[in-house]
Amino acid sequence: MNFALDENLPPSFAVALDALSGPQGHPVAHLRSIVRRGTHDTVWIKVLAAQGPHAIVSGDRRMLTRQHELKALRDAKLTSFVLAVGWSPLPFWEKAWLLVRWWPTIVDHATRHPDGVIFVVPHRQMPRALQEVR
Repeated sequence: MNFALDENLPPSFAVALDALSGPQGHPVAHLRSIVRRGTHDTVWIKVLAAQGPHAIVSGDRRMLTRQHELKALRDAKLTSFVLAVGWSPLPFWEKAWLLVRWWPTIVDHATRHPDGVIFVVPHRQMPRALQEVR
């Protein structure tokens, strides 16, 4: 499964995750390496979908409340992981550590669930089940 991190997460997170999971068949790219900075969400969603199976990790919780973006994600069949509200205030290194801690669960969910499912990733330290967005 290919992964993309959106502009709400640092590109260095994508580099680190790619180094860790890319060799296991789960390459990770940052959205800035795929489309220009500031590309509207519905546009980059279509671009990723055209490139084949992808899962996205987003720090933009507003995607969960914008019906046109939810529809675009589901129509594009992109499995998505949106970081819960508690992630925003976390310092850089704590956020990086927590994302790495959650990564095996994210990869597992991305490979086992149907395309187009959207999950919320809580900011708790111990990975548990992810909440599916309906």
